[in-house]
Amino acid sequence: MLMFLSGVISVLTSPDRYLSFHSLPRHALLLTAIVYSYIFKIDSTVSVKFIFFIVTIGGMISGSAGIFNYLLTGERAYGLFAGYYTLASLLTFSSLISFGLILAVPSNFKIAIFFSLAIQITAIWLTFTRSAYFGLMLGLIAGVLVYNKVFNKRNFKSKLAPIIITFIIVITITISMFNINDQRINPASFFSGDQNQNDFSSGRFNIYNEAASELIYNWNNAQIYKLLFGNGLNSRMSLYPESSYTSWESDYVETFMNHGAIGLILLCTIYFVFFLSLLETLKSNLPRLEQGLVAGILMAGVGFFVVSFFSSQMIGQNSSAYFAIMIASIEKLKTDIIKN
Repeated sequence: MLMFLSGVISVLTSPDRYLSFHSLPRHALLLTAIVYSYIFKIDSTVSVKFIFFIVTIGGMISGSAGIFNYLLTGERAYGLFAGYYTLASLLTFSSLISFGLILAVPSNFKIAIFFSLAIQITAIWLTFTRSAYFGLMLGLIAGVLVYNKVFNKRNFKSKLAPIIITFIIVITITISMFNINDQRINPASFFSGDQNQNDFSSGRFNIYNEAASELIYNWNNAQIYKLLFGNGLNSRMSLYPESSYTSWESDYVETFMNHGAIGLILLCTIYFVFFLSLLETLKSNLPRLEQGLVAGILMAGVGFFVVSFFSSQMIGQNSSAYFAIMIASIEKLKTDIIKN
């Protein structure tokens, strides 16, 4: 709620209020976490497991569309209603939720979920979006390590299976990245003497330098209110209308530029409270089903957090709806623990 109010204030402080106001509805998407949490809490028929199934099915449908569009056009995979980045963001969330669901269901359901997961990961690769690759890999590693450490107290064989699957996925993506002939994807191009670093950063270094210049200008001209409350929603478009980039390409830079220092503090607090709630749930005595679900939320949360360093995830983007679902799911699991 405070983050949304911060957005309202940034609209009022924006030099182009009309342009800034256009982002306010999307900025309000994160408020759905309040609605979801309330519904999940009072409605005992709501099942986090069912929500995970819906997310898994939706990811498979969107991933299938992305693969089909890639084969049809030869371009980066895009989804049913949006471009390649939106698909990559969705599939990073849905694939990690699907992996958590595998840990939570009986063996006879695992094959179908594996099939969905294979489609989603293939589609993620075909989006050629590095932040999605990193989010997927780090989310898997974090989730599996925590799951085996905290929950999986069974024999060594049961611990080994998720580790092997994660190892295969991570190694396959890493090797593929180093063998692809694309300066934006291949990490080797970053260290190559004959390549411009901006190729690998896709122009992000320039964007961050421009953001730093604006902040220095505001400081030197004693425009403290802009440092505190920001330059308004859609500040990238209002300050650089000719740029091909419509955002600051990082949740943290985006928040600082749009909402100021107050908004950045609020964003960091949201992440802190989310992971703190996860930690509290991890310490609880959970049934095996809920263990896998918590691991899935942890994976998706880490993936979301990683992607947010390289793009706008939380602020003014549709992907904030995924985070709202994760928040409500954690609150639902905590409610169920208290009831039981």
